[in-house]
Amino acid sequence: MGGGGYGTQDGALTGVGVAGPLAQAKLELHPTSPDAPPGVALVGGAIAPSGAGAFERYGWSAWGYLALTQSFFAGDLRFDMNVGVSTGSDGRLSPLFGLAFRARIYGVLGLAGEVATGDALDRRAVERGSVQLGPRLILSDKIEIDATFGTTFPSIEAGWWVSCGIRFRMPRLYDPQRAREEALFDATGRH
Repeated sequence: MGGGGYGTQDGALTGVGVAGPLAQAKLELHPTSPDAPPGVALVGGAIAPSGAGAFERYGWSAWGYLALTQSFFAGDLRFDMNVGVSTGSDGRLSPLFGLAFRARIYGVLGLAGEVATGDALDRRAVERGSVQLGPRLILSDKIEIDATFGTTFPSIEAGWWVSCGIRFRMPRLYDPQRAREEALFDATGRH
């Protein structure tokens, strides 16, 4: 996965930037189901020391967090809360926290937003938070395309950005429900 954006940093126009590759893995401890108790997962990732423009990387960055996800209305409205740590090439651990939502508005059109701090992709975000909002095309449960406008807080003078990205979700590597069904079939020889 990778991404790109356009914006300002510390009051100066940065132009276009790109970053990646980025890899992230998620271990689902409890599935997210609409109108049920929240889903729980452990997430970890890293981004390579590559990029250009505002996203130029000087070393590896990594993160890990606990994710709680609450889903409503057959999955058309979803809230996420992430709590964990991130580290940059300086090796310093920093707290990571985020609150986000995704809502399907009509058909494939959605809206997504996030308030976060401790972003491993931007070490300046450790000292200040960020907020972003934008449209999302929810093409399937595996593919989404988004565009966001974002800024830092408490002061927007530190920078703003416009970004776009594409999100691919791989199929589950392990499905506990399917494993139980296969074990039952193996034990009984029938479904």
